[in-house]
Amino acid sequence: MSNKRRVAAIHQPNFLPWIGYFDKIAKCDVFVILDHVVNNPRTAIITKRVQILCNKQPYWLTVPLKHPAGNDFLVPINRMVINNNERFKEKHIKTIELNYKKHPFYDEVRPLLDHFYGSGSDLLADRNIAFIKAVCSQLGVDREFVLSSDLDCNSSSTEMLAEICGAVDANVYIHGTGSAGYQDNSILEKHGIKPEPQDFSHPTYSQSGSQDFVAGLSIVDAIMNCGIGQTKTLLGI
Repeated sequence: MSNKRRVAAIHQPNFLPWIGYFDKIAKCDVFVILDHVVNNPRTAIITKRVQILCNKQPYWLTVPLKHPAGNDFLVPINRMVINNNERFKEKHIKTIELNYKKHPFYDEVRPLLDHFYGSGSDLLADRNIAFIKAVCSQLGVDREFVLSSDLDCNSSSTEMLAEICGAVDANVYIHGTGSAGYQDNSILEKHGIKPEPQDFSHPTYSQSGSQDFVAGLSIVDAIMNCGIGQTKTLLGI
């Protein structure tokens, strides 16, 4: 591993992620998309759901997934298949239009949404990754993206984080504040990897349709209200 500082962040490919997700990408050199780990598509995983503002209240947009047959409930994220039979695309687009069409920067966001809703892939990860990369491109966040499924990492928990960092030659690992319950920093340090907290404070902005600011929504909300230029400023880019 090189002595030069090389920062990695690791995260599952979330659906239309919140602004803090893109802050994490902006702070790293290499962003590893954790797509090989298994989840239960029946549960409320964040890879398939996100909140937007609807009638002045937070509202969950959820992508329906096909359920595995039999008793095998766990599926790698990169094999999760969207259930297009539920016509979710039309429902989502209509909900977004009804609540954001009159926002000042709707026309900037609509082409970004096409990277998800206009995709020909039935795989959730493919669509999520396409949207994430499209937003990064517009924000001018040019980072190296790596799929964990390409790294042949077979460990779990903090050992997996250390293994992934080693595979991408990173010696610094940025982690969110929610990692305290499962991340063992001593394991990272044993492998020569310095853990660093993300240190993200949610910015506020003029949020049309809300009396009190609602944090934690999809970045779609920020760009709808602020545009790409001001969203870059919010992220300190």
